[in-house]
Amino acid sequence: MRNFYLEADIDGRKTNLTGGPSSKDGGFSLDIFMRSENKSEKVLNIAGTSINDDLYLTVKDIEPANKDTRRYIFTIATKR
Repeated sequence: MRNFYLEADIDGRKTNLTGGPSSKDGGFSLDIFMRSENKSEKVLNIAGTSINDDLYLTVKDIEPANKDTRRYIFTIATKR
């Protein structure tokens, strides 16, 4: 069993994007971009990391240009 497994359903694709790290202590990083004022901006990062027998899934928004906007970060932790 993999530490993490991703499955994404994207409009216009015939198949889902799927996969996960192959090594025992593998992880991943996923950046999500969103169109804003006719530009593509990174808005969210999701990272899966493995440290010893602990697994961490961290979701954080990317700091916006407007510093008055609140940032959100949360982590889910489990044992392998």
